[in-house]
Amino acid sequence: MLRRTFLQLNPAQLKRDIVGCQDRLLEFSANKPDNPKEVSVPSDHPLRRQIVSPMHHSRTSLVRQPI
Repeated sequence: MLRRTFLQLNPAQLKRDIVGCQDRLLEFSANKPDNPKEVSVPSDHPLRRQIVSPMHHSRTSLVRQPI
């Protein structure tokens, strides 16, 4: 079944699909509202001390590769 699926794959179409998805993600991020939702952790949450501020998380940006 995997071999049959593999043989039916079209790398060019997969690339077009991926680029289309990346374009949609970029469009969504460009149209993102300026007021992000705040998420708070209840003060009595047992893991509260272990939760790191969002400022300490790493972020990766969506980078388009040349076609």
